[in-house]
Amino acid sequence: HEDFHAEKAAVYAAGLASSSYQHLDDTPTRVNGQNQYCHVVCNPLYTAYFTKLGKDRLTVLDVLRQERKREYLLNTEALAHLAGMPFSKATWCVLEDWRSETVMEEEVFLHELDIRLPILNKQHRSAVLSAAAVAAYHAEGGVSIVQTLVCDDAPQFKWLTRWLALCWIHE
Repeated sequence: HEDFHAEKAAVYAAGLASSSYQHLDDTPTRVNGQNQYCHVVCNPLYTAYFTKLGKDRLTVLDVLRQERKREYLLNTEALAHLAGMPFSKATWCVLEDWRSETVMEEEVFLHELDIRLPILNKQHRSAVLSAAAVAAYHAEGGVSIVQTLVCDDAPQFKWLTRWLALCWIHE
């Protein structure tokens, strides 16, 4: 099956590079009796399907990043994404202090997060991870970064691209 996986990866990379916009949607899917999600990414030139356990922002980002290892960047962009979060003043101070233009591998970032903000609740921790992962995606070089996402208004699609076109065109 490796030849087929390699061909799919090549088609997907070419599809992402073929346009500044991509259509994206997800739908519940059962695989061997387990609930999962089928993520559909396409434009008029191709369609690619990815079955994942979740449909949260980090999972969608993994799909858009072509399954490269997650990276995190807690820069000004990441902090701007977090502006609406009801963090305590102490948490904001830590985040501002930690702000950097250094991209971190997942293991390093998670370790730093555990040390710097060990008492974040699940929602706040998820927001920090999402914001920093999206900022790292936008800073990546040498790969296709989706500028416009044509999708519905689901929360997992927010922050991922510069623009959201709130419509799903079924082809």
